Amino acid sequence: MFFSERLVLTGADHAVTAYVGEEVILNCFVDSHIPPEEVSWAKVDSDESHMLVLLFQENETYPGDSSYQGRTEFFTSEIPKGNFSLRLKDVRTEDKGEYICEARSSNLIGKSTVKIDKLQMGK
Repeated sequence: MFFSERLVLTGADHAVTAYVGEEVILNCFVDSHIPPEEVSWAKVDSDESHMLVLLFQENETYPGDSSYQGRTEFFTSEIPKGNFSLRLKDVRTEDKGEYICEARSSNLIGKSTVKIDKLQMGK
């Protein structure tokens, strides 16, 4: 019997509510015995293009688009456990929309999405 290797991402594929001026966690867990070489978070724009939010590559974290710099981070101590959840701080109205967590390892790719579908004024 043949089993194909694949990267499985869990914890996303749902919608969340965020509060303007506060922070929101977008969950993404790489559930695989294959450690990813690269994990990226991107926001899907209205024209279906992707804007890089945050990148993990070769054990380093790199910022994405300037509108997210200083507002995003991984839970660094959780990365060895496969937790690539994104903390988005100081949420803005323009942050509403769909986000994709994508993991890559050699020729394998896994994707999962999270949608910030509701924005409310901070508590």
